[in-house]
Amino acid sequence: MKKTFLKTIMLLLMALCSWHVAQAQSLTALSDRDAMINDSLSEIEPDAYQEAIEANTREAYNNFLHDYTATNSRGKMVYKKIANKQHVLDVVHRLKDLNLWEVASNANTVASYNIYLQNSKMHLFDTNAKEGIDKLNAIKDWQQVSASNSIPVLKAYLEKYPKTPYYTEAISKVTELEWQQLQGSLNASDWEAFAKQYPQSSHAAEAQKKAHQLHGENYYKEGDLLSAYNEFTAAGGRSALPYQDASMYDASKEYYDYINLDKNDEVKLKAYLDSHPQGKYANEISNMYALALASEVNMYSSKKVYNNIYAYAKDNKTRSAIGKIQGEMHHKRIMEDGGYVQLAFSLDGGYNVATSDSSIYYINAGVGVRFGNFMTPVQFEVGVLPGMLAVGHSSENKRDEYGNRNEDKLNFHMPCYGKIKVNLVHTSARTRLFAAGMGWYNAVKVKEQENNFAVGGGLGISGRNVDFTVYYKQGLGNNDNLPDKYVGASITYYFK
Repeated sequence: MKKTFLKTIMLLLMALCSWHVAQAQSLTALSDRDAMINDSLSEIEPDAYQEAIEANTREAYNNFLHDYTATNSRGKMVYKKIANKQHVLDVVHRLKDLNLWEVASNANTVASYNIYLQNSKMHLFDTNAKEGIDKLNAIKDWQQVSASNSIPVLKAYLEKYPKTPYYTEAISKVTELEWQQLQGSLNASDWEAFAKQYPQSSHAAEAQKKAHQLHGENYYKEGDLLSAYNEFTAAGGRSALPYQDASMYDASKEYYDYINLDKNDEVKLKAYLDSHPQGKYANEISNMYALALASEVNMYSSKKVYNNIYAYAKDNKTRSAIGKIQGEMHHKRIMEDGGYVQLAFSLDGGYNVATSDSSIYYINAGVGVRFGNFMTPVQFEVGVLPGMLAVGHSSENKRDEYGNRNEDKLNFHMPCYGKIKVNLVHTSARTRLFAAGMGWYNAVKVKEQENNFAVGGGLGISGRNVDFTVYYKQGLGNNDNLPDKYVGASITYYFK
């Protein structure tokens, strides 16, 4: 039993030794860990200090002091070995300054801010304290200044208290007072200065427009119409200008349009005249437009077209130039329509309406010359129409009163003719209705049937190359009671 007891004691001693060894190892490990932490804190201490200063908050300062200071048994702060004493003292002073500032800012009085300024060693919040004092004084002074309508007093207040909570109200009041004072000024620089100084004002745009208006007026008086137009346009144009400036704007715009006008563009010339019908340059541009229109006419252009062109011609030189073009086109048209003189070939036939006991008719074919053409208002034609005159008797009249046999006859005759035609109506672009007066001389006649002379008249339709005429023909000098009355028709072809 004694032996067992000793064995037990030995086991307990061995267990105790093992525990002490484990504890020693644990303490060593903890010591190593603390050493590593201290080494790490020592290395980052400058950065931690800088971060605390930049943050400038109670939490940041307390975190720094927790890492680099401790409290002894008597409750006093002591430095850790890794601490930089100067940094620790600086943080302590900053923390005290922060506490002092919080007291002052919470009180928010001029006195509390002055106490901070007087007692602060670090002066971290001097700017804030001064701003707080200014703000409180600004609020106090505003009670008096707000009732003033003096621009200098209000500007002095804003200069003294640029961060006043009443800044918007104060600057708005100054703006309105200066705007009222500005009314009536004829100096463009005054209006420009207002717009530049108060760009956010509701009057800024109006001030800038007024400056442009006054600049425009000055340029106009100096004769610089282009600059005047640019300024008037920047002011908003004619509708935005006062009534008295309307004529200045019109004259300036006319000059601007004139110097920028494409004088070879017919459409733009017309647009210019529509915009400035009574303008300084209207006659000049009207003449250009007339010539532009005249350059587009052709030989078929009507009188109405030319009348419209002449309406835009404002001087004799332009009218003369248009007249020359019109003459050239007229000549060209005459030549196109056959010229001034045309050779004619005619087929002509007529039936005697003065006798009932026989049938007398003629058929002629001949040539002539026409002076003028179908477009010419009055034309004259002469020619010769050789042909045959036929006399036929009915079965009842085969014998005369003496019993002699009446023979049917076919005789040669050759009337020479003259004809005057007057156009009455333009039935279409290429045809005319005309009236004709005619005269005949029978160079070779059938004595028993024809007189020496005959006259007549009729109506017809003419085209460029062909005429068709229906006429009545009456013999003259009918001393022998000849039945010399005919209704006839002719068709004539004219060679170009």
